Amino acid sequence: MDSFNDSEFSGILEIFVHHARNIHNICIYDNQDVYAKFSLTYNPDETHSTQVINGGGKNPEFNEKLIIKINQLDGAVLKCEIWMLSRARNYMEDQLLGFALVPISQVVGNGKVVTQDYNLSSTDLFHSPAGTVKLSLSLNTPLTPVSYTH
Repeated sequence: MDSFNDSEFSGILEIFVHHARNIHNICIYDNQDVYAKFSLTYNPDETHSTQVINGGGKNPEFNEKLIIKINQLDGAVLKCEIWMLSRARNYMEDQLLGFALVPISQVVGNGKVVTQDYNLSSTDLFHSPAGTVKLSLSLNTPLTPVSYTH
């Protein structure tokens, strides 16, 4: 039987994004279009995003499920970012409205679902409140390593 190594699959993280509340509405002419983006801190380039909520404003309703494969459980942290979509890409990039960091260790345990409001912060340097996001998280891991014989 092969031993597990870092490149092997460790589990599936299911994320249900309920909604965000009291986020900054920085769009001056209308309710902003908003989406949520998720990544794992050990692999920040691999991102998973929700659909864009047109006119989501300060309190967007996402009600969307995302699935992320986790290869490294030890010390893994889920980063949830809330973004305003820029409709004028020539003039302005999408704007980060806030983010939350969730240690995967909070949701380890087969069948356990953690539903919680996470505080969003607008900067890395000091906590500047930027609303909340409600997530339901569950992590499913293989109970035993599978060995294949030929």
